[in-house]
Amino acid sequence: MLIPNLTLTPEDLNGAIAHHPLIVSPETTVLAAITQLHSNDLRSSAAYLSDPAASCILVAHEQQPLGFLTEHDVVRLCAQGVSLDQPIQKVMATPLLTLQEAEFKDPVAILGVLNQHQMDHLALVGDRGQITGLITRTSLHECLHFIELHRAEQANAQKLRLELSILKAILDIILAGYWNWDIPSDCAYLSPGFKHMFGYADHELPNATESWQTLIFPEDLVEVMACFDRHTQSHGNIPFYNEVRYRHKNGSTVWVVCSGQVVAWDDAGKPLQMIGCHINITRRKQAEEQLQKSDTHLKTAQRIAKLGSWEFDLATERIHWSDEVFQIFGRDPTAGMPSFEELQQLYHPDDQAYHNQTVQQGIKTGQPYDLECRAHRPDGSLIYIQARGEPIFDATGQLRQLVGTVLDITDRKAAEAKILQTTAQLKASNRELEAFAYSVSHDLRSPLRAIDGFSKALLEDYGDQFDAEGKDYFDRIRRNVQRMGHLIEDLLRLSRISRSEMQYSTLDLGALVLEQIKELRATDPDRQIEVVVACQAIVSADPTLMRVVISNLLQNAWKFTSHQATARIEFGILENQAQPDEPHIYFVSDNGAGFDMAYANMLFGVFQRLHNTTEFPGTGIGLATVQRAIHRHGGQVWAEGVVEQGATIYFTLLPINRVQTSGQESTP
Repeated sequence: MLIPNLTLTPEDLNGAIAHHPLIVSPETTVLAAITQLHSNDLRSSAAYLSDPAASCILVAHEQQPLGFLTEHDVVRLCAQGVSLDQPIQKVMATPLLTLQEAEFKDPVAILGVLNQHQMDHLALVGDRGQITGLITRTSLHECLHFIELHRAEQANAQKLRLELSILKAILDIILAGYWNWDIPSDCAYLSPGFKHMFGYADHELPNATESWQTLIFPEDLVEVMACFDRHTQSHGNIPFYNEVRYRHKNGSTVWVVCSGQVVAWDDAGKPLQMIGCHINITRRKQAEEQLQKSDTHLKTAQRIAKLGSWEFDLATERIHWSDEVFQIFGRDPTAGMPSFEELQQLYHPDDQAYHNQTVQQGIKTGQPYDLECRAHRPDGSLIYIQARGEPIFDATGQLRQLVGTVLDITDRKAAEAKILQTTAQLKASNRELEAFAYSVSHDLRSPLRAIDGFSKALLEDYGDQFDAEGKDYFDRIRRNVQRMGHLIEDLLRLSRISRSEMQYSTLDLGALVLEQIKELRATDPDRQIEVVVACQAIVSADPTLMRVVISNLLQNAWKFTSHQATARIEFGILENQAQPDEPHIYFVSDNGAGFDMAYANMLFGVFQRLHNTTEFPGTGIGLATVQRAIHRHGGQVWAEGVVEQGATIYFTLLPINRVQTSGQESTP
């Protein structure tokens, strides 16, 4: 086979040359030459020339080639009856093709020359013309065939090296290392990737079985050796596979898959050689551990919340419950998952049709559903559950599954029943309180009016009979009667604030402030007072209660600044810019009498006063009323002050968006 673009080494060419061909003088007889050709020494030197036609006798004079004689020529001469005792020069073939040894580089070209001259032999000559070797057509073909085989082996070796390098790269990518164990000698090869997996450079860890045996966890080594025994005893039928732990150089734990196979056995069935690999699965194990933790947390959360999850496969009609659903229904998990028919039987007879219709409607429409039902546990107890379901569609839009939750709301239902009972009791108490308040108001006001009326009549009819001290006593009686009337009014107002139903609407607090200031100026037009009112104080609140708040705060500020030559009252806003959804802070401040902060906790108590009534009249209920109204809006109220430097009353209200989303009254 001709090999194109052939580049050969001297070693490759050497295989085509017979370096010690038989050379005889022209006078040597043919018989003598043939005898020498078939001598053992010569025959062995040319043994690689398997074609008999390659056997050739060269004829030369003083190393200069003259001709040649082949075995074929000898056979022809014998057939013609020619004597073999005559000199070889008389029967040799001429001319003999020759080639300078230095020019022998291309076997293919030499074959072309032989074909051109229809010759089978060519003599190589040195630089002085002496014969140095013999080349035949057969030797050239065998040389080329040998070279072709050699090149194929080299290509296969190169391919194998490439595949090994790719395999090594793959093993490195998947964090794997391989090993080779010669079992009889207990010698092992550990790949660099194997060592790197545990933090060691190639030179830091010897290629020995002791290396990996010192790194593996002792309890895992026992299992590995037991697995090896099972593998060898089954003659390789039982796989050698383990998930084990190794100690990293830095002290951390490395999880690996250790897998291998005995690839050589002796005649007695004993293992000779085993190969395998280690794959780093630490990340997978960490993920599994995290998943296990998440699953545990989920089960714990479901148990605490009494919330279970479920799945319903529409194709198979199989139901899957989480552990908590079993707990909620009181079903033994060993009884397995219930069928849909069994599930129906768990519900209260009056709720079974409702449950079935709701589920079927969800399947038909592909819409989520939410229902509340009663169910009976095996012990006979009645529970309330809230079941929610959502459809799951496949890539084609077909409904394949329902998934959802079951929530045990038995405690909630009991609490709701308790709340309803308590609410009914509160309503009854409120009605009684209203009746009592009306009775108190009527029963107290009547004698007070009588005392006030008769005192006034006495002064009018018999005033000339009383001295100044007596008249003063009657004035005190009337003033205290009037004060008692104001107290009753304030108490009734405070009671109404606590009981009235909340009606939210959008209000501008600034407008309420200006309205109240206008009324105060009308009652005391001679007062010189500076009023500052913030604009756009828009809130969502109960108008009646907020008028009470603004009225009480401004009346207090107006009252406690009455002794100031230059009075100032301000209504403002402290908005929370960092958290706009948090409550806004509003305030009413003045530069009046102020108060000692040591007594600040007394300000919002009923009948609690920090000033003398002769100096600043009042009942001590105003700020208590403000506090109760603000608390009903879910806000807070507090005060700051300095004696003779003024006071500031702060209160908070939820932003409009928070009030609209909650829509509920706060309970103080």
